[in-house]
Parts: sequence; structure tokens; C-alpha cells
Amino acid sequence: MNMKGWLVLPRRGKPKELSQEQSYPKLLELMRELDKERGHLLTEKQVSALQAVILSLIDAGARVTYYEDQ
Repeated sequence: MNMKGWLVLPRRGKPKELSQEQSYPKLLELMRELDKERGHLLTEKQVSALQAVILSLIDAGARVTYYEDQ
């Protein structure tokens, strides 16, 4: 992978972690956002693949961990 010209931004602070109950609606929201990008920024195959990953996370009871934008 050519990383020439990439800018690395360090993360500051602790990541936020949601409970399993809080993560479920966030993952569903992400599925809906991906639908909006179908045919625009992402192809049909890309959206379907990403949604399949999200569904497997939901099925596994995954918990969302993220950094807030600064």
C-alpha cells in the first residue's frame, strides 16, 4: 500500500464505548446511512457487503467503541 502523502492524526482521549443495548440502534442507523450511499459513493456490491458485516455484528451482540470528532 502506498502511504505517500498520508497525514497521520493521533487520537487523543479515551474511546467511548456503548453498551450492547445502545450499540444496536447505532448499527441500524449505520445500515440506513449505507443505503443512502448506494449508487453514489458506493456500489451495490459494496453496500451489500458492508451491511452483511453490520448484520453479523448485530447478531454477535457487538458493542460499538468510537472516538468523538474533535
